[in-house]
Amino acid sequence: MRRAANLWQIKHQLHHRFAQLLGAFEDKIHIVDGLPIPICVITRAARCRSFSAEASYGYGAAKKQRYYGFHGHLLSSSLGIATAFPWTPANGSERDCIGELVQNISGLLIGDKGYLSADLQGELVKEGINLQTPLRKI
Repeated sequence: MRRAANLWQIKHQLHHRFAQLLGAFEDKIHIVDGLPIPICVITRAARCRSFSAEASYGYGAAKKQRYYGFHGHLLSSSLGIATAFPWTPANGSERDCIGELVQNISGLLIGDKGYLSADLQGELVKEGINLQTPLRKI
């Protein structure tokens, strides 16, 4: 079990190479979104010892409920090829790991309202990325 867990770096390199061979990084349109990754039921969270140093409490807007765990982030090309999928503690913002997600891409990046930020859009323009998000209701 431990040997398989220690292979995550090699798995990451293999995935990166496959995405590269499929042309996912050269695609000029990418889609980014976040998703909750609960690791236990919220009522058991105080007693949960799994990932106690990394996990945290977060809020899943889709189900309108709190959860204990992580927040996953997925960046995919317009063809549906995953190019990056890091995870962060559940209490972080979707915008926190955008720098890690967009290291190898350029062009149009489509995200949901979680990525809505004029400052973030300005930073990404400098890197050749045009971030487009829906506007908030007034």
